[in-house]
This record gives sequence, structure tokens and C-alpha cells, in this order.
Amino acid sequence: MTNPANYKLDGLRRALEVWELNEPASAALKGIRAAVVDWALDRHTDPYQGAARVEGFPNLWRSRIPGTWHDGQMVFCQFWIEEAAGAVRFDSFATLSLPG
Repeated sequence: MTNPANYKLDGLRRALEVWELNEPASAALKGIRAAVVDWALDRHTDPYQGAARVEGFPNLWRSRIPGTWHDGQMVFCQFWIEEAAGAVRFDSFATLSLPG
């Protein structure tokens, strides 16, 4: 098993740019983007913390991002954990409404 402190982060910049293009209002909210970036950088040391595996995909995970709750919505991330390569590959960020 890979030493958790050695996970490299792949595709973070691209995933953030796509999120900011698709959801500029959410990405621009004060504190939200910082919370997303801080959370993403923490995947370097423990990519599994607070995450759940996506059913049907052995390496695809999703997570709510703490500190991003606003206007009845929260930012989520889907990402791949590639144990053999010691990498976290970011797939997407999205601002979603929670079920009421």
C-alpha cells in the first residue's frame, strides 16, 4: 500500500477551472473556493477521509466538501484514487442542492 503522505494530485487545476467556468457564482463566493482548494490539497495526505466509493466503480470516490454550505447547496467532488500509482485524480467539482 502507498504511504498516504506520498499521494500526488493530478488534474486539480483543470477540475477547478471547469467548475469555475460552469458555476461562476458558486466558485466566486467568498470562502467557498478557498474551502474547496484546502479540501483538495488535503487529499495528498488522506484521500479517503470523508469520502464514499461510487457504486460500480472500484476506484471512483465522491465527497461533500466541508465549509461549502451556502444557499441550500454544497460543493461535492468526484475523484479517482489510484493506489498503485499513489495518485488522486480529480474528476469534477459540482455545486449541488441537498435533498430536502
